Amino acid sequence: MKSIEFIEHLVNDRKFDNVLGVHEFETSHLPALVGRRVFQLIHNTPGHRILCEDWGEEILILDNSYMTSFLDNLALVGFAQCMAGGRGFGRLASDLTRALAKKFFAEQLFVLGDSEIARVLFLETIMEYDHNLQQLFKCKNNDPRIKKSSDYFTACAADFLRNHEFGHIVSHDEQYIHYLDLARQEAGKFGEFSEQSINNRERIVQEIASDLFGINIVMGIYASRMSGASLRNYLTFLAIGVVRMHVLYDLAADTHRVNVDENFDVGNIDDRFVEWRIREMVMVSYIDGFVFGPNTVVPLEVDDLIHLDIFESGLVGVTEKDFCEKSDDNFRRLASLIASGFAPDAGFNDVINGTRPVRVLNRID
Repeated sequence: MKSIEFIEHLVNDRKFDNVLGVHEFETSHLPALVGRRVFQLIHNTPGHRILCEDWGEEILILDNSYMTSFLDNLALVGFAQCMAGGRGFGRLASDLTRALAKKFFAEQLFVLGDSEIARVLFLETIMEYDHNLQQLFKCKNNDPRIKKSSDYFTACAADFLRNHEFGHIVSHDEQYIHYLDLARQEAGKFGEFSEQSINNRERIVQEIASDLFGINIVMGIYASRMSGASLRNYLTFLAIGVVRMHVLYDLAADTHRVNVDENFDVGNIDDRFVEWRIREMVMVSYIDGFVFGPNTVVPLEVDDLIHLDIFESGLVGVTEKDFCEKSDDNFRRLASLIASGFAPDAGFNDVINGTRPVRVLNRID
């Protein structure tokens, strides 16, 4: 049986930027994992996703707060927008959402390879928006209602992402078959799904089943602390945010191929975009139609959490514009001058890390 010290030693060579801790993870909400120890390693690394490794008697969840921090920041824009009547910190909410997305996109470009285009796009975003973004980050601690709403949203996000991964681990369990059947049924409603190869269709079904599994786990964990309206609102925003985040990963990969390394293998991006569209539509439809009650979960009648306006926040259309287009001639010029002063592997990663606070985002106790 592995110890926490053994796991810390095991992952030392995986090049995590910032390991924030390793501990045992409580899984009483997952009957299929009874008798197995689950270890959670929390780190903040732009070059990694959230993954689950099955070691037999033990499971390791690699929990990347870089991803949950991005989703948290998207929600912060929405919370600030609601509290400020549509405009926060001198910027439209949609502008701040796009700035966060462009910053994430540039960071992912840099992860794929230290290139001038990655440095320029990151720098011009920081030059134009860093003052506004730093105010946004601070507002969480300055406004108790925003802080509470943000904490609950981000706890839901973290639990959804890790339980999506747990879904793949417990996919053999009898109770999980329901999610596979439901995933096939829902995906089959979309013509794009039937046009995919057999292997792609099965992969999409597996991912949708884990999405629905994760949503149900979050409903079960937070129904006793949140109203049905808040659960539905936060999970809908989360579903769209998770899809947009993964689209940003793919857009960065394709931009790297076009502008930096023409031999870089991005796989079949068109198929993945189809997958993300289907997964988003299935998740949103499922959340909208979820029936609260004694046969599912019974949430609170009311709470004091701020609700998110998905359209006013700019989340829906955030990936529809070209992130390589300049928004301001002066910022592009200055960013290009500064970027040209960094030779490859000459410390630009420290510039990126210096703009980003590292936070441990976890479940609400």
